Amino acid sequence: MKLINKQDKKLVFAVMLIIIGAFVRIFEFCAIPSGLNQDEAFAGYEAFSILNYGIDSAGYHNPCYFVSWGQRYECT
Repeated sequence: MKLINKQDKKLVFAVMLIIIGAFVRIFEFCAIPSGLNQDEAFAGYEAFSILNYGIDSAGYHNPCYFVSWGQRYECT
């Protein structure tokens, strides 16, 4: 005799995933940074564009400095 059928197993699995996902998002919620700020995101985009296209967003070919928000950031 089967105690739990296949459909019930799927439901239990889905509920467990939701509970684990909620716990991961709520646990130490204030200690985890909220995300990237604009400078970090722009530097990531610059690195992506140089890696894939060989130029930055200003059109410079393999620049030594990133120009972002009116400032120059040295790539080290």
